[in-house]
Amino acid sequence: MKKVSKKKLRIVLFFSAFLLSMLTNGTLSIIVNAESNQEQLSYEVKPLLEKEQTDSSLDYFYYQVAPNEQKKIAVEIKNHAKKPQTFNVEFNRANTNGNGMIDYSLNKKIKEYEGTSKIDIQELVDKPNQKVTVEANSSKTVTFHLTLPEHRYEGILLGGIYVTLINDMSQKKSQQSEGIELQHTLAYAIAVMLQEEIPYQGGNQLNVDSLNIAEKDNQSILKIHMQNPKPNVLNKVKMTIKIYREGEDKLYSEMVQENMNFAPEDWFSLEVPWAREKIQSGRYEAQLLFSSGENNWAFKKKFSVTQDEIKQIEKKLISQDKKPMSKLNIYIFITLMTIIIILLILLSVKKRKGLDG
Repeated sequence: MKKVSKKKLRIVLFFSAFLLSMLTNGTLSIIVNAESNQEQLSYEVKPLLEKEQTDSSLDYFYYQVAPNEQKKIAVEIKNHAKKPQTFNVEFNRANTNGNGMIDYSLNKKIKEYEGTSKIDIQELVDKPNQKVTVEANSSKTVTFHLTLPEHRYEGILLGGIYVTLINDMSQKKSQQSEGIELQHTLAYAIAVMLQEEIPYQGGNQLNVDSLNIAEKDNQSILKIHMQNPKPNVLNKVKMTIKIYREGEDKLYSEMVQENMNFAPEDWFSLEVPWAREKIQSGRYEAQLLFSSGENNWAFKKKFSVTQDEIKQIEKKLISQDKKPMSKLNIYIFITLMTIIIILLILLSVKKRKGLDG
């Protein structure tokens, strides 16, 4: 019986140490975030598609339109919670994020460049940013009124409706004062695509402007500043980057990214992970190859890395690693340490009794 009891104590001790390890490695904070996100699974958003939908099999808005036409784009928000909830409902233009995916959550302005006449779909909407409250166990329709330009345009106008739950501000401030980081990430994004001429006949193009190193999400990256100048979506883009040190023929580093999608008429920066140990100061030449369907684009771009840039990245990486624990994690740490100490004492007492016996 004593052996069984000791075994149980060792099992409890093992799991306590395991939880402590999770805490120190930040895993426990991920669990907290996951639990907090469960609270937001209390609502859903549904697109109210009209009969003239260009393709009825799609679950987003896709309409063939004409100059000066007016459109109503509406979504239904269903609140399944037992209390009223308030939502931000935004109509944003489509952008390309750092991962090479089309994103409807970014509300950024178009970077102007010569020789192109742009139309921002967001500017065609009367009230692109709305805040609505939906009562408990009920639904509400949110409508955007959109007016097309008087002149004809070629290509695709691409935007999206982005819906997020507004958290209680007092609770958020309380969490911040306690050092608790609860990241609520649930959101709904529904694409809106408008087109006069189907299919678009203007072809595809891709430009690369410059490259530089940076730090993001606690890792070093190579940022590729580039542009999709045509009013067309580039799908399933593959990128291969071969990097050579200046004056050397030997391949220094190679990176590949696939299944990317680029928004029409967009300036953006791709963020490609580049291991810090492979980044040295000096001058480099990057050979970039992009492919999308039957289209291929090749570029050669020179860039340099300074010692100051490397020091700045290292400084950020070190500061990320040395983030202090929140008060919640400190409380959990103290509790676990107390449990471990008690278990060690009990185990020691049982060992002593066994020896005395």
